Amino acid sequence: MDGHSVTDSFRVVIGNEPRFYREALAGALRLLRPDVEVVLAETAALDDEVGRRGGLVVCSRLSPTIQTQAPTWILLYPEAENRAVVGLAGRERSIPSVEIADLLGVIDEAERLAHD
Repeated sequence: MDGHSVTDSFRVVIGNEPRFYREALAGALRLLRPDVEVVLAETAALDDEVGRRGGLVVCSRLSPTIQTQAPTWILLYPEAENRAVVGLAGRERSIPSVEIADLLGVIDEAERLAHD
């Protein structure tokens, strides 16, 4: 036994604003990636969730806690621009005109890195 249980799954913590977008994104991810644990978090509680939930954090504001403690993060629509900024494996990159397929790709990449 390697110490991982069947219930150990990759976690995505969603704490972006507005709440409707957060809930819609969570619903889409639960349908498209049923093997991933999707956790909704209020923006104000997001920093607390980072230590407990690991995995990937989706947010509207990037706090120092998220930036330094989350293994992977996605900052959606910074400065009200249609793009996302991704922090993964210590590197940042921007995704212009972000779509759900882009987010799924980041989740897949982060999940692979987490299991390596």
